[in-house]
Formats: sequence, structure tokens, C-alpha cells
Amino acid sequence: MSAPKKAPPAPISELGEAIKNSPALDVIRKQVNNLPISADAKALVMKIAQVSVRVGERVIRIGRLILGFVLDLANRYPNTAFALILTIVVTTLIGFIPWVGPFLAGFFGPLLGVLTLIVGGISDMRARALLTRTSAQQAALEAQTELLDKLASAEKSGLLDRLPELTRLFDATERDVVLAGGAKNVG
Repeated sequence: MSAPKKAPPAPISELGEAIKNSPALDVIRKQVNNLPISADAKALVMKIAQVSVRVGERVIRIGRLILGFVLDLANRYPNTAFALILTIVVTTLIGFIPWVGPFLAGFFGPLLGVLTLIVGGISDMRARALLTRTSAQQAALEAQTELLDKLASAEKSGLLDRLPELTRLFDATERDVVLAGGAKNVG
């Protein structure tokens, strides 16, 4: 008699979900092909995407998971990604200084990394806030444009010429409803 199977712990099931939702190789290839890097670098990145690991009976495409995560972060937070790249380049250049470079890179690299992450993060937050405000303004402008289009079509049909008559008719109807007791406070 076999013991009933227990549900896997939460982190393992979350890992399973991440593995199932890993981006397809074609999606990663399209994103990599749009990157402004050389063809050799693109080929190297695609080799990383094809890396897989066998765990028990399952094959995990770890390269796709990693590249999907990195590309997603770079798309969501471009300023922070640039800041990290800048940190790596500057720290490497500092490390090439003869005799003291490795010590200075070890000291200034983490400090520079924190500083550039903060600046990049703030820039990304400001850009996101600006995008949100711009989207709200665009929605308001679209609503105003739609209203103007309706007014223009009403003017073409001659409905605006009858506006004073329609307003009097509406006011009279509203007054009749109030007098008949139809307008009651709800709440």
C-alpha cells in the first residue's frame, strides 16, 4: 500500500509555474534580434537561451527562463538596466589601473553600483509616472475629440438649431417628473 502523495511545497510549485510559463524560443529570438548588438553577441545570447538542465525526469530550459527574466527587466526598467551596464563598464575600467585598480574596483564598484541603481530606479519611476499622466491626458483628449465629432454630426443634421426647443422640452419633462413625485432621494 503506497502512502498518499503530499502537495509540493509552495516554492517548488511556483518554480513549476515559472517553468511552464517560460517564453518560447521564437519569442526570445525576436527580442534578441531587435537588440542593438553585433551578430556574434546575438548568437552567443541565443546559445544561452538553448541551455537546458535535466532534473530527475524533467528537462528544464533554464536559459529561456534566465533570458526571459533579463529581457523583461530591461524592457520594464531601461534606465536601471543602463545604470547596471554603466557600473560594470566603469568598474572594469577601474580594475585595469595598474597596481591599485583591483583594490579600487573592489571598493568603488559596489558603491557605484548602488548609486547608479538608485539614479536609474528614480529615472524609471519618473518615466512611468509621466507615462501614466500622459495616458490620462490622452484619454481625456480622445473623449473630447469624440464629443466634438458628435457635436459636428449633430450640427450637420440640424439638431443644434433645435437645441433651445429641446432644452425647454427637457426642462418641462423634468419639472413634470418632480411634480409627480417621481424624483425621490435614494440613499
